[in-house]
Amino acid sequence: MARSFRKEIKAPDSFQVTVQKVLAWYRTNEKVVLVTAGALIIAIGSFGGYRAWNANLREKAALALVIAESIPNEPDNKKAAQKALEKVSVDFPGTKAGILAKLQLAALLNEGGDHKAAEGEYRGALAASGLGEMDRELARRGLAGSLSLQGKCSEALPIWSEILNTGSLLTQEDLYISQSACLAELGKKAEALKALEGLIEKHPASPFITPELRARMDRLRNG
Repeated sequence: MARSFRKEIKAPDSFQVTVQKVLAWYRTNEKVVLVTAGALIIAIGSFGGYRAWNANLREKAALALVIAESIPNEPDNKKAAQKALEKVSVDFPGTKAGILAKLQLAALLNEGGDHKAAEGEYRGALAASGLGEMDRELARRGLAGSLSLQGKCSEALPIWSEILNTGSLLTQEDLYISQSACLAELGKKAEALKALEGLIEKHPASPFITPELRARMDRLRNG
């Protein structure tokens, strides 16, 4: 028993053996280890620097958007407001502020009657990286609206239908009315009436259901 105990004491400890092996490997590969460690430190530092740069960029973009939005939306200032929003969208692409600036610019262009330019801005917003679901729907709704205002109802209708079929993050009620107007413009009166009937069926308490809307439905029935 004593002999066995002394043998165990003399036998190399497994932990010590492992440590010795690791040290031996390190001495052989010391240069590689140092280079790898240095690269890792640089990568970590670069990532931290990127995060700081990205946060600073977002802050600048947000500030630029606030300044652009502070320009009164009045006839004398419309061009200045549009240019300010355009600059934010160009200078800060891919940021939340840049995308919002593009959406607001498109809305201003639509209001001013430049529906073709508005269409381009909405398409640009949809192509931007980092687009959230809400922003995407707003851009798609805006695109469909600008298309319909150009008489491109055949292109606008599928967009509204897809939003209705997949579920809207906003109210759906106005989409039925937009669909109906475009269908009527294409001469599809029965389908235009069906769109408004769908509104009443699915949203019977909707404030969009006005006497004017019911009168429009009567004209579609009797026309």
